[in-house]
Amino acid sequence: MSQDTDQSPAGADQKSRSIWQWMALAAFIVPMAVFLLPTTVVAGFLLLPTIVALMTDKTPGHSVTVTVGLLNGVGTLPAVIHLWSLGHHFSQALMTVAQPIYWLIAYTGAAVGWGIFLGLPPLLRRYYQVATDTRIKQLQKRQEELRDLWGDEVAGEEHEADTTDDSAPNAFSTR
Repeated sequence: MSQDTDQSPAGADQKSRSIWQWMALAAFIVPMAVFLLPTTVVAGFLLLPTIVALMTDKTPGHSVTVTVGLLNGVGTLPAVIHLWSLGHHFSQALMTVAQPIYWLIAYTGAAVGWGIFLGLPPLLRRYYQVATDTRIKQLQKRQEELRDLWGDEVAGEEHEADTTDDSAPNAFSTR
């Protein structure tokens, strides 16, 4: 009996693995969210751009979610630290969420994340195009130097006389 018949299709295996990962994540997050309810309230409001990015991200590796989420999370930290300094109560969480400065900081972080995601690829593409063009020019210059020093044979070009050989056919002849 081969191993191939004992295994389930790759898609089903990946789907079941995904379900177990979500269940393990939920088993950790739900109790923590209840235990840290004031922090969950603050983070829930201020991390909305990350939640939206997570739900709409179709890029490989979820690069939108990672970029927006990390910077949005950094922008949320001042509000969470403020909440913790007040005593970590539900009433302080509501007062913290009511302050516009924390919304501005968190959403600016998310906007910077979107800016990096949308702006960096064209910038890097242009940089590598210029670097590649520069390298091609350097190699062409070096090829010309070698051609001047050693002749056209260095460039792999054959002379017309070499390609039209009218001598008698001989398998052992040398040129």
